[in-house]
Amino acid sequence: MGIFGAMTTAVSGLRAQSFALEHISDNIANSQTIGFKRTETSFMDIVSASNPRQQQSGSVMAFTRPMNDSQGDLLGSTVDTSLAINGDGYFVVAERSGVADGLPVFSSVDRYTRRGDFSLDKDGYLVNGAGYYLKGNPIDSTTGNPSGSISEVIKFSKDFLAAKKTTTMDYRLNLPTYPKTTNSKESVPGSELLSAPLIAAGNISELNEEAFLKESLAGGATTIYDDAGNSINVQMRWAKHSINNGANNSEWGLYYLSE
Repeated sequence: MGIFGAMTTAVSGLRAQSFALEHISDNIANSQTIGFKRTETSFMDIVSASNPRQQQSGSVMAFTRPMNDSQGDLLGSTVDTSLAINGDGYFVVAERSGVADGLPVFSSVDRYTRRGDFSLDKDGYLVNGAGYYLKGNPIDSTTGNPSGSISEVIKFSKDFLAAKKTTTMDYRLNLPTYPKTTNSKESVPGSELLSAPLIAAGNISELNEEAFLKESLAGGATTIYDDAGNSINVQMRWAKHSINNGANNSEWGLYYLSE
């Protein structure tokens, strides 16, 4: 190998390392860019054909290895419309191609991105920081089922939805055979039951609240809504009224307190 071959090998190595440094610089410069995927550098040795009696100089080549299919870090956001995909997949987005009658016109070509910093613009569209508009499949407003397979640019209406009060509630539980209340004592028959005066009263007054709490079990809490859309916190308690009230059935009472 002559001086020219030696210089060729050295220069190709410098060029390859320079190429790798460019990728490192790009990765550092875009470390805070939302949706950016790092680029790595791979190296490949190049060896010329030679015979056993003659040594040929080799060289190295660098090439780009994109990491578009790798999972990036998910960051918390205070914006309600920010989205992220944990795993495979892309957001389907559209690019604005113009304006007609004061509203944006979109290209028919679907584009894909992992950038999910979406926010509502003045027209009700979800647009990310790169200027692309989020698309999705339409759904039936009554059933909630998909009503088409062709994605459309998502637009939120500025009309207010009418408030709907809570009318039903699904509630499932397992009641114990013997409720262990504060006042219950297994040695005293009937101590686990709600006292007769409280049962007869029906509604528990503030004067009887302390006694009621000692003779009942917590039943959890839930949130309901009135016809104006205001939330109401409802706390529930269960109290056993009787034992074997016919056909080996026990009678329980559900009491609630709304705030």
